[in-house]
Amino acid sequence: MKMSVNQEKAKKMSRYLRVVTQIFYWVGLVGAVLLAIAVVVVSIMPEKYFIISPKASDNIGFSIDGLINYRINSQTAIELSLKPIYQAISFMAAIILAGLSIIFRQISKILKTVEGDRPFSEENSRRLTIIGFVLLIGSFVFNIAEGIVANAMIHTLSIPNVQINYKADGFMMLTGFLLLILAGVFKYGNYLQQEYDATL
Repeated sequence: MKMSVNQEKAKKMSRYLRVVTQIFYWVGLVGAVLLAIAVVVVSIMPEKYFIISPKASDNIGFSIDGLINYRINSQTAIELSLKPIYQAISFMAAIILAGLSIIFRQISKILKTVEGDRPFSEENSRRLTIIGFVLLIGSFVFNIAEGIVANAMIHTLSIPNVQINYKADGFMMLTGFLLLILAGVFKYGNYLQQEYDATL
């Protein structure tokens, strides 16, 4: 009886989490599409809509990981066009949201199999593999997108003596490898489940 109660709690929790991940999936997907459209719209809009005056530039700055804060000096600033920065940020955000929406979609499908008492189904192994590869690719692509934004800021704001050092995200890469290993474990678990069912 205790086992069935625990199973019921696990299934109920899986149901709630699946709803949350589905919401995140749709928000991420819609956001990625809108930002991809924004990249195109910004690229065809006239330059005049993105130009700021030296006086207005005094309120503009950016921060890198909360460690370095940069603010434009209005006394030395000239009229600036922020179009490349808007394009780069929209592109980076679209890439990140697209990757996250893929991950949330796969997690939602995994949770659905937990609700149906099939956590070691063969499909879950494939879903974990997809998440693992998204993280592995993302460990390179996401940092490239961040580098594009940083490069756009440096050139647009004419910041001297700044260099961009690119490197893959080690934590994301490690997580991707671990999920690929976990996918193999799930595949083996599915094999054992089939063997068990065949003996009944």
